[in-house]
Amino acid sequence: MPVLIAKSACSAAYLIALSLLLVFCYRDGRITGPNHYPQKLEWGWGMKFDEADYMQAADIEAIEQALRPYATQTKTYRIMFMPDADALFCYGRFPSNVVPYQPIWTDIPPDLFLFRQSRHYPDWWRTQYVEAAALRYQITLDQPFYSRDGTEAWYLIDPAQPLATKATGLQP
Repeated sequence: MPVLIAKSACSAAYLIALSLLLVFCYRDGRITGPNHYPQKLEWGWGMKFDEADYMQAADIEAIEQALRPYATQTKTYRIMFMPDADALFCYGRFPSNVVPYQPIWTDIPPDLFLFRQSRHYPDWWRTQYVEAAALRYQITLDQPFYSRDGTEAWYLIDPAQPLATKATGLQP
């Protein structure tokens, strides 16, 4: 019986400590809630947000326009977004044959890449995710097909294109 009480006390202490840690992390902004996403992802050493919207209507329209030439193709294109969740801002606006794709636990590469460089991301994120993905798939982020206020840039890369048109991504 004393062993059972000791295990229960240890489990209770563990749950209390875990609860306090979660509350601290939530109040500090390290864990986001469902309201005000993605602004709640800001923290001291991570993402930074200012008065400008993270994604604006003109940004989504530019992405739609860049993907429009692919709608006339009969092939289905798997497009990888970086950052991954940016695909959700455009959900329902893709041509029917352009499908968001994240190559997780697979060796099948995407057909298209849509990368975003932003002032909102910390330097470590760019190095760890964006540059690592570019190296993995042997693509370069030369010229954006769209940029906003000099701090936001979008790159659409089609590896099947000749090098002369690969940078803009506007001609499949």
